[in-house]
Amino acid sequence: LYAVMAINVAVWAANVFSGMSPTAPAPAALVAWGANSAAAVVRDGEYWRLPTATALHGGVLHLGLNMFALWDAGRRVCLWFGNGPFLLIYLGAGLAGSALSLHFSSQQAVSVGASGAVFGVLGALSVNVLRHRASLPRAAARQLLTSQAVFIALMLAQGLVFPGIDNAAHIGGLLAGGAIGWLLVESGD
Repeated sequence: LYAVMAINVAVWAANVFSGMSPTAPAPAALVAWGANSAAAVVRDGEYWRLPTATALHGGVLHLGLNMFALWDAGRRVCLWFGNGPFLLIYLGAGLAGSALSLHFSSQQAVSVGASGAVFGVLGALSVNVLRHRASLPRAAARQLLTSQAVFIALMLAQGLVFPGIDNAAHIGGLLAGGAIGWLLVESGD
């Protein structure tokens, strides 16, 4: 978890030290660093952009929000699943989010951010709580499920209201993380 967070922060710092705006980087600068773009991926075959886009962020606020949500949910996922499965969830959800973004959102704009992967971690956490809610304290399970549902709903609603928020990546990551989490829970039972 902390290594993943450090990589995200290090990439943002490298962006800033290279001259990119710390608060509102230009799309062309993000593309130069590996942002997700339908033209680059589909036309030019630059499939490496699917994972690299997840380490880029559209400014320090974007980075901070993603890292806080990752830290909050990621600690529980690492505790319940372990570090290796956490990384599998994070990377799988990040790739799925990038792929869905490529199809729906990156046609007209570039897409960056770890939020697809973060939503995947939230999906895995939610699946684990749902799957094992009978063995968890009732109040803790209810609180976790409620807080995750409210956060996910608020973030998706923001994506409907504010331009530039990539709900396709969020939904792709959430579904992939939930599916990976379900498979991991099933294999652990």
